[in-house]
Amino acid sequence: MSSFEWRNLRKGNRRPYRMVERRMVLEYLVTRCTNAIYRTAHKRLGPTSKQLQAMHPGIPHGALRVYNPYVDAVCVFEDRIELIEFKVHDPMKGISQLEFYRILAYKDPDLQKFLPRPIVLKLVYWRHDENLEALCKAKGIVFEVYHPPWLDPILREYGYIP
Repeated sequence: MSSFEWRNLRKGNRRPYRMVERRMVLEYLVTRCTNAIYRTAHKRLGPTSKQLQAMHPGIPHGALRVYNPYVDAVCVFEDRIELIEFKVHDPMKGISQLEFYRILAYKDPDLQKFLPRPIVLKLVYWRHDENLEALCKAKGIVFEVYHPPWLDPILREYGYIP
């Protein structure tokens, strides 16, 4: 089997990667978080790389990256800190990520100065789902629907909408 055939077999017939969630995040920050004191997209949460190396000596740096993943958006308001995760494909994964982000936010050096404020977790999905909303409510996560018009052709291509 040639290397070309092996790559096709390994990758399958995947579509080219698009930065759909990244575009949603940036647009959301500009339109919905306008009165935030601090806002940023794709922020690495948790302790710094040097702190992680000190806590886990002997473990390679690449293996420690799972301990401080990127949150899609952070918005700090006068009364709260919002950690926001956007999902197009697998919203259940977003719920578990948000629960991990809550723990890491308390250890993040950039958020230390804002920490007397409560941390609010928010899952942003492209359509309303009653079951998902109920699960978020049970876990103390705010569920929000954000569906910009430019998303429709992409969702149609994925087969999510007719």
